[in-house]
Amino acid sequence: MESGQSSLFGNLTRRAARFLVAQYYSRIEIAAADRIPQSGPIVLCANHANPLIDPVLIGIAARRPVQFMAKAPLFAYPVVGQLMHALA
Repeated sequence: MESGQSSLFGNLTRRAARFLVAQYYSRIEIAAADRIPQSGPIVLCANHANPLIDPVLIGIAARRPVQFMAKAPLFAYPVVGQLMHALA
Protein backbone atom coordinates (compact mmCIF):
# COMPACT_ATOMS: atom_id res chain seq x y z
CA MET A 1 0.00 0.00 0.00
CA GLU A 2 1.38 3.40 -0.93
CA SER A 3 2.10 6.00 1.75
CA GLY A 4 -0.85 8.20 0.76
CA GLN A 5 -3.23 5.26 0.69
CA SER A 6 -1.90 4.03 4.03
CA SER A 7 -2.41 7.47 5.55
CA LEU A 8 -5.95 7.69 4.16
CA PHE A 9 -6.76 4.19 5.44
CA GLY A 10 -5.36 5.05 8.87
CA ASN A 11 -7.32 8.31 8.99
CA LEU A 12 -10.57 6.60 8.01
CA THR A 13 -9.91 3.78 10.46
CA ARG A 14 -9.29 6.24 13.31
CA ARG A 15 -12.56 8.04 12.54
CA ALA A 16 -14.51 4.79 12.33
CA ALA A 17 -12.94 3.53 15.56
CA ARG A 18 -13.76 6.79 17.37
CA PHE A 19 -17.36 6.56 16.19
CA LEU A 20 -17.77 2.92 17.21
CA VAL A 21 -16.11 3.40 20.59
CA ALA A 22 -18.31 6.46 21.26
CA GLN A 23 -21.37 4.27 20.68
CA TYR A 24 -20.29 1.88 23.43
CA TYR A 25 -18.43 4.24 25.78
CA SER A 26 -20.42 7.42 26.17
CA ARG A 27 -17.64 8.97 28.27
CA ILE A 28 -13.89 8.32 28.24
CA GLU A 29 -12.05 9.89 31.14
CA ILE A 30 -8.40 10.80 30.73
CA ALA A 31 -6.77 11.61 34.05
CA ALA A 32 -4.46 14.66 33.92
CA ALA A 33 -4.80 15.06 30.14
CA ASP A 34 -3.15 18.47 30.37
CA ARG A 35 0.04 16.74 31.53
CA ILE A 36 0.32 14.60 28.38
CA PRO A 37 2.96 16.21 26.13
CA GLN A 38 2.17 16.38 22.41
CA SER A 39 5.71 15.38 21.41
CA GLY A 40 8.59 13.37 22.76
CA PRO A 41 8.59 9.90 24.30
CA ILE A 42 5.84 8.90 26.70
CA VAL A 43 4.36 5.68 28.07
CA LEU A 44 0.57 5.47 28.18
CA CYS A 45 -1.04 2.70 30.22
CA ALA A 46 -4.71 1.82 30.23
CA ASN A 47 -6.58 0.89 33.37
CA HIS A 48 -9.35 -1.12 31.79
CA ALA A 49 -10.57 -4.70 32.13
CA ASN A 50 -10.60 -5.54 28.41
CA PRO A 51 -7.11 -5.96 26.93
CA LEU A 52 -8.51 -6.21 23.38
CA ILE A 53 -10.11 -2.75 23.45
CA ASP A 54 -7.32 -0.99 25.41
CA PRO A 55 -5.13 -0.36 22.33
CA VAL A 56 -8.08 1.16 20.49
CA LEU A 57 -8.95 3.42 23.42
CA ILE A 58 -5.34 4.57 23.81
CA GLY A 59 -4.98 5.16 20.06
CA ILE A 60 -8.13 7.28 20.07
CA ALA A 61 -7.49 9.19 23.29
CA ALA A 62 -3.79 9.93 22.72
CA ARG A 63 -4.36 12.42 19.89
CA ARG A 64 -0.76 11.81 18.84
CA PRO A 65 1.12 9.03 17.02
CA VAL A 66 1.27 5.87 19.10
CA GLN A 67 3.49 2.80 18.78
CA PHE A 68 2.00 -0.21 20.49
CA MET A 69 4.03 -2.71 22.45
CA ALA A 70 2.13 -5.89 23.09
CA LYS A 71 2.43 -9.62 23.06
CA ALA A 72 2.74 -10.72 19.41
CA PRO A 73 -0.53 -12.74 19.35
CA LEU A 74 -2.51 -9.54 20.00
CA PHE A 75 -1.38 -8.20 16.61
CA ALA A 76 -2.56 -11.48 15.03
CA TYR A 77 -6.25 -10.91 15.90
CA PRO A 78 -7.81 -9.94 12.56
CA VAL A 79 -9.70 -6.83 13.68
CA VAL A 80 -7.64 -5.70 16.68
CA GLY A 81 -4.29 -6.17 14.94
CA GLN A 82 -5.41 -4.16 11.92
CA LEU A 83 -6.77 -1.41 14.17
CA MET A 84 -3.54 -1.23 16.14
CA HIS A 85 -1.54 -0.81 12.94
CA ALA A 86 -4.02 1.73 11.54
CA LEU A 87 -4.13 3.79 14.75
CA ALA A 88 -0.34 4.03 14.93
